[in-house]
Amino acid sequence: MGFDPTSDYAYIRSGGKFTLEFDSLNQDANTAFRNVFQIVNKGSNELKFQLIDGRSTDSSSGFIGFPDDSPMTLSWSDEADEGTSWSNLNAFPNSPIPLQGDPGTSPTSSALELGSGDSAYVHVDFWLDSDDVRVTDEITTSLSAVPDEIGFYASALPPQGDL
Repeated sequence: MGFDPTSDYAYIRSGGKFTLEFDSLNQDANTAFRNVFQIVNKGSNELKFQLIDGRSTDSSSGFIGFPDDSPMTLSWSDEADEGTSWSNLNAFPNSPIPLQGDPGTSPTSSALELGSGDSAYVHVDFWLDSDDVRVTDEITTSLSAVPDEIGFYASALPPQGDL
């Protein structure tokens, strides 16, 4: 798999470490960043992607977690998205979703599956407005709750018919 920066918020450091950097976020507002980077399947198998917290890499339970109370949501779409609504986006499983209610404004949660050579855009939202009625009580609306490191776990799916 590969990560391709598609915005000023994503870049590859010397040494090859992929980095996201969001400077000067308003600590009292919700902020949406669209088309931050692309995930590309550069292999020959279909891949399924899961979001992980870079601090917790223990997968012995079969579940790799992302901080439940984080005000950061990562989502994906097949095509570049120029809007700020959730109508065309899918939140990564395990990514906190503060929105409730109307399906037209709430994201769906679905795994990202990419065939060989396919790609998807990744979007990042920060939910820091504690007065916003869409932000649930489970979300900590503080920058200190944003993880310093996140990661993606990719598992190869077997070819059709194989177990």
